[in-house]
Amino acid sequence: SSSSAASDVYKRQKGNRKMRSHLILFALFVFLLIEGKLIDPQSPFILYRGRVDRSQPNVVNFDWPCTSISIYVTNATSVSATLIGGWNYFNVIVNGTIVDNLYTSDTKQTYQLVKGLDPVKTYELVLFKKTEASTVIFSIVLTFDVVQFFGFQLDDGGMLLTPPIQPSRRIEWFGDSDSNGFGIDGPDTWTCLFDLAMYENCYEGYASIIASRFNADYHIEAWSTKGVVHNAVSFYPMSSDPMPIYWNRTIASSSSSIWNFTLWVPDLVIVLLGSNDYYNDPYPTDEEFIDGYLSMLSNIVKSYVPSKPKIINVCGGHIESDEIPCKNVLNASTKFKTLSYTETYFVPINGSIFQYPEDYGCEDHRNRQGQKKLADYLYPIIKEIANWY
Repeated sequence: SSSSAASDVYKRQKGNRKMRSHLILFALFVFLLIEGKLIDPQSPFILYRGRVDRSQPNVVNFDWPCTSISIYVTNATSVSATLIGGWNYFNVIVNGTIVDNLYTSDTKQTYQLVKGLDPVKTYELVLFKKTEASTVIFSIVLTFDVVQFFGFQLDDGGMLLTPPIQPSRRIEWFGDSDSNGFGIDGPDTWTCLFDLAMYENCYEGYASIIASRFNADYHIEAWSTKGVVHNAVSFYPMSSDPMPIYWNRTIASSSSSIWNFTLWVPDLVIVLLGSNDYYNDPYPTDEEFIDGYLSMLSNIVKSYVPSKPKIINVCGGHIESDEIPCKNVLNASTKFKTLSYTETYFVPINGSIFQYPEDYGCEDHRNRQGQKKLADYLYPIIKEIANWY
């Protein structure tokens, strides 16, 4: 009937007006968000890489190494960030080029990240955490704390653009100082102990290099001195806080901060752990180490049911403590592959690819040259396992 048709038209018009009002409100929200002095850290225009805690309003917290924050900005000449930096070091990267090495304090401050931008151009800006989470053992010389990020600031007229689609490939790294950038930029002398924080550089580590070559998104959970069951600085063969207890943490230094494994599912989990278990006496027994390694692998696989990633266990190197655990890592990896999960792989590192002291930095950790050699060695092996051609 005509009255029914008129009613339908009225409803559609009413619905259209409602939709237009919602769009206007959304547009106003975006305008205020971008034009205002502080861009909220929860903004959809901000891209995070790595485990971050977004549970609180107006702040995002994190402390794992190689965590990064990215934005795509235009119509701006400068960009600043407000954060409590926790004595961490960051790379400031603009369009793929490092433009600054930022050292932050434990007080809330606004740091100018870049200036002199051309407002007609579009820039990718990345704030990249070079340093690891805080440790108790190194609390005197490595006094890192949790980073609290409160947002970016643009000059008047600056606008953020929607981030591009992120890489489909994903790699998760689980390890110790070999994977978090410890000592990369330091000298291979005792003098590096005076400023260990300055010499950490996760950005130049083998894990970051490999992920970049694959154009893969990646997370790194790695903590210096940690072992599978026995930490490097421990008076007992079995430590109370080895690396596996940190597997499920969003904030590495907080046992109450639990990661939601459904938020980000990797294609590969690459484990490089075990050298610290044999760094200092008393060592764990073979059985203790293998049992601990098997339990760790089981927890990793269970975390990602039903979408289980391939597990790659890496072991070896030039230094004796790097080689000692490899027999047990191989045994654990083979046993897990046979009895529990067929997509488990063991990759030995050929220590002869490294030269000493040319490839080593602080405290016998691989420097940039050594990290690149390790990346060159592992890349084709990982490529074949992942079938990423």
